[in-house]
Amino acid sequence: MHSENVKQAKNKLESCPITNKPHVLSLWDRVKWLVHNIQEFPDTDAEVARDGSMTINTFPSLTHKKEDKIAFELVWEFGILVYNNASDETKNRWDLKLVLPSNDQIDAFQGKLHEGFKSYQGLVESFSTACDRLVALNLANAMISNGQAFEGAFNVDVRKFGPTQEYANLKRYHSLKPLIGAYAPRLLDDCFGYALADCVCREFKSVRRTDVAESLRTLIGNVLDTTRSA
Repeated sequence: MHSENVKQAKNKLESCPITNKPHVLSLWDRVKWLVHNIQEFPDTDAEVARDGSMTINTFPSLTHKKEDKIAFELVWEFGILVYNNASDETKNRWDLKLVLPSNDQIDAFQGKLHEGFKSYQGLVESFSTACDRLVALNLANAMISNGQAFEGAFNVDVRKFGPTQEYANLKRYHSLKPLIGAYAPRLLDDCFGYALADCVCREFKSVRRTDVAESLRTLIGNVLDTTRSA
């Protein structure tokens, strides 16, 4: 592997809106790329150092890959390094895929309470995207579990109603894991490094719903933002 490969991978980071930020690029520049001339592990092209340092080891097999694949592998390992150095809170947020709803999603649910639907199910199913339906389902389930009949739901302000108040005011997370399981490869769920590389180098083309891909980008950006103090 040559310094040109590292530069090409950095160019990928600079071309991606969520990674083209000073704190992310600065962290990339702090990485020590240790080139090994011996293939120590048969199936390993690159690997984060096991001593906890800001080092990524590369092995001869990596040089046999195409340039785009080399960049993907380097960003993948960089993502693992970011995850390894994250706080327990950040790791937990990624592992559970925790994101906040948006004010637009809350407003849309609130508005549909006045649109003449016959049931919570009908209201939830009226949303066109998977992420919007998930937020609507969370709000509906909170109302149902606390005995709010749909017939009287039009009178409810979800930002003030006890069971939905915290969530509707963007103070409680929900998990993207059900949507990732349905619309994305398993590795995107299992490994932050792979998810970062897929986002940066392949624009999440493997994710079958654009809204799910966008929510994943937001989550990855949130994780990367925690590196500001790293």
